[in-house]
This record gives sequence, C-alpha cells and structure tokens, in this order.
Amino acid sequence: MMIRNFISKLYSLYTPSFFMSGGGSAGGYLIERSLRFSSDSSQYLTRTFGTALSGQTLTVSMWVKRGNLGTRQILFGASNGVDTSFGIEFSSANQLDFYTYYTAYKARKLTNQVFRDPSAWIHIVCIQDTTNVVAEDRFRIFINGERVTSFAASVNPALNQTLTSASFTTVNIGREAGTASGLLDGYLAEFLVVNTQALSSTSFGEINQTTGQWVAKKYTGTYGTNGFYLDFKDGTSTTTLGHDKSGNNNHWTLTNFTRSAGVNDCWMLDVPAGNGSASAVQPSGNYAVLNPLDSSATTLSRGNLAVNTTGAGSKVKGSIGMSSGKWYWEVIGCDNLFGLCSAIETTSSVLGTSATGFGYIANGNKFTNNTQSAYGASWTTTDVMGVEFDADNGTLTFYKNNVSQGVAFTGLTSGPYFVAITTTALTHFNFGQRSFAYTPPTGFKAPCTANLTSTDVIESGSFTGNASADGRHVWCNGTPETLTINGNAVTWRTHADRLANGFKLRTSSSSYNSSGTNTWTATILSPESKSAFKHQNAKGN
Repeated sequence: MMIRNFISKLYSLYTPSFFMSGGGSAGGYLIERSLRFSSDSSQYLTRTFGTALSGQTLTVSMWVKRGNLGTRQILFGASNGVDTSFGIEFSSANQLDFYTYYTAYKARKLTNQVFRDPSAWIHIVCIQDTTNVVAEDRFRIFINGERVTSFAASVNPALNQTLTSASFTTVNIGREAGTASGLLDGYLAEFLVVNTQALSSTSFGEINQTTGQWVAKKYTGTYGTNGFYLDFKDGTSTTTLGHDKSGNNNHWTLTNFTRSAGVNDCWMLDVPAGNGSASAVQPSGNYAVLNPLDSSATTLSRGNLAVNTTGAGSKVKGSIGMSSGKWYWEVIGCDNLFGLCSAIETTSSVLGTSATGFGYIANGNKFTNNTQSAYGASWTTTDVMGVEFDADNGTLTFYKNNVSQGVAFTGLTSGPYFVAITTTALTHFNFGQRSFAYTPPTGFKAPCTANLTSTDVIESGSFTGNASADGRHVWCNGTPETLTINGNAVTWRTHADRLANGFKLRTSSSSYNSSGTNTWTATILSPESKSAFKHQNAKGN
C-alpha cells in the first residue's frame, strides 16, 4: 500500500485525495509560501484605508487551511466595534459566513456546508455585486471553483445598495476589526481583494486539464484603489510579509508574528496541493499536521503543529499513514514519549502500551507492548528530536540533536503507521513546512503532497465501533469514493464524514457503528484519477 496523506477536505458531497505524484506541481502556477496564524498568540494583520473598502462591488479570493475548529474565526473583516461590520468568517459551527451587518443583516450567506478538515486547503471566493439585477447573484460564495447554493441563512442586499460606511476604513485579516475577538488559527495563502469589480472564481483558479484538479492561477487584472495582493513570498521580516504586490502599495501590518527560524516562525512552505514544487527534500506543497480528528483529551494549537497536552493515558496521531517511502520529521518540547503507532490503535491509551505502538521515552528507553528496554540517551524538553522512518525496510530510528541513537525498532512492515505522541508539555512538531533544525538523512523526505505517490485500490477492513454520533476515525488508505459498512451503503454527512485518508463515523446506528466489530469496503481514488483530483482542495463536509 502506498503512503496517503490526510490533507484534503471534508465536504458535503466530495472529498479530495489531496495527493500528487512526486513530479511536482500539477498546475503551471506556483504558490510558494503561506502565513501561519496562531490564535493563542493573538496574531492578525491590519490596515487603515483612506476610504471605505467595498461599496457596491467587491471580490475577495483566498486559500485557507484550518487549524483549531469550533470557534468563531475571522478571515477578513471591518467593523466600527459597535453595530456595523463586514466580514468573511468561520462560525463556531464551522460554517462559512459572508455578511454585512448594520444593527441587522443587510446581506448574508451562511453556508450549510461545514469545514472541519484542518489538513485541507480551501479556495474561497466571495463576491459582492449589488448592481446585479438578479437578487441571488448579489452575494455569492465559490468553494474550489464551485458556487455554493445551499445556505442556513440568506439575506440578499437591495439593488444598488452601498454596503459600507466611513467606519469601514480599518480592516483586519485574522481578527475582528473592532474587538480582539475572532482570532484565526490556521494558514492563509494567495490573498487578494479586487475593489469595485465583481469577478468570478475563474479569475483566480482553474481546473488542471490533465488532472481535473482545481488549482490556483495568477490573477492578471486590475485591483481598484483599495485592492491588494498578499503572496507572503518575501520572508525577510514581518514587515515584508505584509507587502502588497498589486502595485497599489496597500501594505499591511503584522501583529504578534515571528519571522525567524524556530517553532514560532510564521513563514511556511505549506501551500495548496497542485500548486507546490517537488524540487527539494522540503518542497512547497500541502504538509502533514497533527490530526484533531484522531486524538483524545488533546489540546492542539499553532495550525495543528503544537500539542499542549494529550491528557492522562491518551495520545494524538499525525495526519499521515506511512506504508512505503522514507520520511523524516522533528519534535521539540515533549516530556514523555513519541514515535509511531498503527492504524488500529485508539487514542485513549498511552503510546507503546500495545504491540503496535513504538515510542522513545525521555529516560532514554524505548517502549512497545507495555515494556521498556534500554535504547539511547535521555532527553529533555529543550532537545530537538529527529525521527527517521524507513517504511520500505520497516525501521524506526531516533535522533537527539542530530545524533543518531541507532535503529530502535525493526519489522514495521504492516503499515500504515502514524506519527503519535503522549505528552503533558507543550510540544512542537515540524514536518518540514518550516526549516528543519537539522538536515534530514540522505534519501529521507518531508511528508508533503509533492513527495507522495499512489495508486487506485479497493480497500476493506474492520473497526471496533463506539455506538456514538462522535464515532471512530477509520483509516482506509486514501479518499473513499464509495463506502459500505456492514453491507450498508454510507451516505456522506449522515453516516460518516469523508476524509482524505479514510472516514469518521457520525452516527450511533448499529447498522454502521455497533459497539462490536464492524466491517467496511471502500473504493479509493488516486491522484491519477480525474475524479480524485477534481475536488482536491477542500470544500467542507
């Protein structure tokens, strides 16, 4: 079986595979960098314009990868701090909300779709055009090139209505403009605002004719006086990261960001799949993160690259399953143990208590099958710990500050295996989306879409259910196009959510999620399949 990555969407009808072959970008346009937002560091961008931003026509385009879920998070907005606001945000229910509010909603589109996959890049285009004679066309949302037509709340603005006021001159990205609320946790890339024009999603993206994948393309039009373009390519400083590349010099100020090597660095190689490059060990592409959908009693932060605690007797897994290839990543801050575990392991136990969990303990011992044995040097929370997993040969090796401790485990040939950790201290992971502290061993690569290959397969397996609407996350070696459980056809969003690397149960029905053993069969799509690529960047689930 091939390595698969949990880097896709969780949407109502489709979930992308989010994989690409090792040959690099699937499209001709390269997005090189993204900006990571950490809500626990109160990070946001701000700018004060000389005149109100939108008026009657406005187009906003951005690529987003979510971090924390279940809280209100502002992507882009303006406010007077009292009763007037304009915004694009994720609601606490993980819906996308596009609105203008003056004591009441004057225009609004709140999606039924929810966006709960924190390893997925989503292309969002929001269009305001109150000059349109068709009322439904005055406020529009496109996700990965497809127009959203199903809404939990919908208010169409009046014809020719001006949807801004003089108070809409101070605008924020990543936080509400009038207050310190709505902090964003996640990643943004290729952020554009075109003022005084109502454009289309095809101005900023296109379907790659070879793969069928929705990818970014270079915008070539004008921006209007208050328009701007942030590509986050110049990482010389936090000042240059906010530079407008539209030619308007509408530069932005970054607040509480850090631009230097280390765990707090905000400048990332993590970009939408299909727009990256496989030219190096650490290419631009969609990178692995920790997986909040496969965790227990866990607090994740910083774009799911940090875990604050896994709670007593529990662990969190990473977002990839590795069955082949040679992979390297780094860990710093752990106070207990980290390593790998199998797909069948639950997260409600300490790493290494079973025969399919493999950990390196701070005291220097290795740990598997609930047994410690001598291995390497002891380590502390300040040491940089490297992990080398040779899935082709089934060996797991750990490094302390770039010094190999030797092969810790052999025979790991029954993959997929997942990154896993049990910790009670703030621990940072680096899968290569920022600079590694040390050069990876020769032949080993960062777990990123640009480094992945795959093939179409039919997968089957079993899982132990929990008879809960918050069911198990089940790995099935890719994105399931179709799925049956216990012989019953699955309806996405009713019985389960579709993920890039499997599915998550959303029903307590014994037909799908009995407390005993349940069997499943899935059709898995590969990058070579157009239908797998068509919706490769997330839409929602």
